[in-house]
Amino acid sequence: MEWGVVSSSATAVFPPIDEILRVAEDLDGFKKRLRDLGADLGQALSDKLRAESKCERVRESISASAAVEALEATSDEDDTWRKDIEKSLCWYQNLLGFQAVDGGEGVKFVFDKVDLQSPEKEFSFSLKFDSDRYTSVLRCSPPVEDSEELMKDLNLTNDLVKFVRIIRQRFQAAALNGDLPVSPSVCSDASAIPISTPVIKSVDSRSKNDRDRSNSQSKNRKPALPAKRKASVLSAASPGSVRRSTRFVVTV
Repeated sequence: MEWGVVSSSATAVFPPIDEILRVAEDLDGFKKRLRDLGADLGQALSDKLRAESKCERVRESISASAAVEALEATSDEDDTWRKDIEKSLCWYQNLLGFQAVDGGEGVKFVFDKVDLQSPEKEFSFSLKFDSDRYTSVLRCSPPVEDSEELMKDLNLTNDLVKFVRIIRQRFQAAALNGDLPVSPSVCSDASAIPISTPVIKSVDSRSKNDRDRSNSQSKNRKPALPAKRKASVLSAASPGSVRRSTRFVVTV
């Protein structure tokens, strides 16, 4: 009686062996499924990393392509800009005689076609540049008095074209004002040649002496002078020569 009670109590506390075996098999199945899910998760993570890496390479390729396209566009713009600059420099050189060359300490700007009387005469100045500002004007020929003020304005406005244009205008003004030597070969009109005051006085004095000498000879001459000598005396004392000398002096 007691054994039966104990047996029924143990049965109530512990499940049957078949049930335990079934649960153990189910547990093994769950473990295997968990391992398979872990492997799938690892594969999925690996695929994700590969996909992200591929996307990153694609993005970099797209960025590189865009950068190359931008560089090509910039290069095309630079080529166009360079051609325009070369065309402008050629135009300035042919029309205004402008050149920009390496001057050692700075950039040397050379002009000709400034002096109308001597178009081949060269005018030049060198501009020194340091970091982000222009520092000084070197070897300016002929000198420009207010070059320092022009330099300050250049650094304020950064307008190099305006600065070069003003310097060329100063060169032109110096040439027009006669501050530069002028070649005498350009003078084609004798009336344009300046005659000093002593020369004019000598002309007047010579004319007066000729008149006095001719008057003296006319007073002392004999009636029987030869015709040829008489004509020369009258020619030397003729008022037409005096008028021509006076007219020349007045014209000058």
